[in-house]
Amino acid sequence: MKPRLYDGPKDPDALLAYFGLEHFRVGQREAVVAALEGRDASIVMPTGRGKSLCYTLPGLATDKLTVVVSPLIALMSDQYVRLRDAGHPAAMLASGMPEDHNRTALAAIREGAARIVFCSPERFASKAFVSALQAREIALFAVDEAHCVSEWGHDFRPDYLQLHEVIGQLGGPPVMALTATATPVVALEIAERLGLRDPLLIHSGFDRPNLSFDVLHFAGTGAVARKLATLAAILEMPESRPAIVYAGTASRWMRSRPVSATSAWARSVITRVWSPRHAMRLSAASCRMRLRSWSQPPRSGWASTSRTCARSSTTRYPRQSSLTTKRSGAPGVTACPPAPCSWPCGLTSGG
Repeated sequence: MKPRLYDGPKDPDALLAYFGLEHFRVGQREAVVAALEGRDASIVMPTGRGKSLCYTLPGLATDKLTVVVSPLIALMSDQYVRLRDAGHPAAMLASGMPEDHNRTALAAIREGAARIVFCSPERFASKAFVSALQAREIALFAVDEAHCVSEWGHDFRPDYLQLHEVIGQLGGPPVMALTATATPVVALEIAERLGLRDPLLIHSGFDRPNLSFDVLHFAGTGAVARKLATLAAILEMPESRPAIVYAGTASRWMRSRPVSATSAWARSVITRVWSPRHAMRLSAASCRMRLRSWSQPPRSGWASTSRTCARSSTTRYPRQSSLTTKRSGAPGVTACPPAPCSWPCGLTSGG
């Protein structure tokens, strides 16, 4: 397939139409303009609100190279395949891909055939890859999941801490940092660690109107049975599916009578049951991002049968039995325990 090469004006609206879209979402237009003008940007947008468009449009607008760094290979692959299948000049390098694919991608980078390249932070350990990038003028260096450079986030992917040095090796191109997970303090830390220069700040909030939280507490005789019966009833509700269940003991939960009584189609929507053993293997950063990824479908939910901190297998409120549900399109009712969790994982006592 002959690649589609944009040769129109460097105008955000013209680029949007070229890409086949009609309207920008909140913050996207400003981010595209900043990239086209060569200005650094720090962007905080909710999951699913189109952060990728912020670097894709300016990346297609120039024959220079846009480098997109992400820790999520599946997400990168999805973006790359969509661009490639539409004929846009994109490349991707990742572990697990055939060697001939990576060689072809490196050649496309060196020879100027690729305008956008997707890679993981670990890829910069490859001298051949860095050399190929240095052969091009870099128009934009986009860092997705940028909270991974923060105080606790690099536990997830340590190579994020090397990105500032990599940016210097590539001549100090404009940098775009993107995340859905950053408080004002973390956003400032991201800017400092990546060396952003007078960045445009775009913060469109965290709210996702299709999601809500409900926290129900069960105490006294039969609390566990009543909790499980309630959860089984929730799983029967169409607006609660598909669902992911977080349980203190997965096997016991699956053998429980209320869940066994649940219809087969309701049990089939539970894609995975997580126990504290899984949580112990997750850093605070990856746990937060995993929770976010769970809620990406427009009709999704997750449920917790115990209040367990992401950093510890100790239940925070052992005398109470609680049920947390996250459902789309339902009003949130929260009854918080008195003491918030002190861990920096974002899983507060409110659910």
